[in-house]
Amino acid sequence: HYALVTAEELGVTKANVDEHLKSTNPDIRRLLGVEGKHGESLGLTNDWAYRMIKHMGNYGESFEKNVGTLVELSEHGSSDKPPESTRSPGRIRHGNRHDRQKRPKRQTLGVHLSRP
Repeated sequence: HYALVTAEELGVTKANVDEHLKSTNPDIRRLLGVEGKHGESLGLTNDWAYRMIKHMGNYGESFEKNVGTLVELSEHGSSDKPPESTRSPGRIRHGNRHDRQKRPKRQTLGVHLSRP
């Protein structure tokens, strides 16, 4: 997630990621694994973010592909529920904190255990 957001902020896209391999910007070079060994410290290859961006694009590109553009979302109203065509079929909806019923407080026996 962080790598995809950073790529979007730095202007790295699926279409131009190969061009950015030659960038002189140290942030872009680190992101794409050209400079440093940040991937290895995570147990990954150093070019893991490059490969992810090359495959699926930055955060904005991935969002538009899987959820839709802001125009498409606004056409469906202000509902917090995405259109059926963009919802994951296996998604489980958990109620928000206002939907939950108040649970009764646990009854205790009044015994407090302490460690020696």
